[in-house]
Amino acid sequence: MTDTATPPLEPKLLRDDILLHSAAGWTLAGSRCACGHISFPPVNTCPECLGDLIETVELPKTGTIFACTTVRMPAANFKPPYSIGYVDLSGGPRVFAHFQMGQEMLKIGAPVRLQVKPLWEEHGRPVVAYCFVGFDRAPDA
Repeated sequence: MTDTATPPLEPKLLRDDILLHSAAGWTLAGSRCACGHISFPPVNTCPECLGDLIETVELPKTGTIFACTTVRMPAANFKPPYSIGYVDLSGGPRVFAHFQMGQEMLKIGAPVRLQVKPLWEEHGRPVVAYCFVGFDRAPDA
């Protein structure tokens, strides 16, 4: 008997330049200029000083919600309602993101952490992208 089942298609990254994978898992890729400015997505020329001494850096995996909204209109890859907004990464830049968390947690200043996973499919192939999810911070000691 032969197995005629089609193997699942390999996932595709949303963009090849914004995610880094290491033994510690996925992180967002940013760029740091010699002047210290950090950008996301990565850039070849610093928007702060116009310098080109740029290195790729791993960005923090946690941050806080700077702004958020719930969208109630359909979009190409998301069925409403879905939430989007900006995250201030801990010690890093502000990034635009999709949120996957309950409305009760979706508040300005709420702590969030990066999650990288398939968020939709294109032609039966999962598309791996980033989003942020809520989490409880440990109480300060």
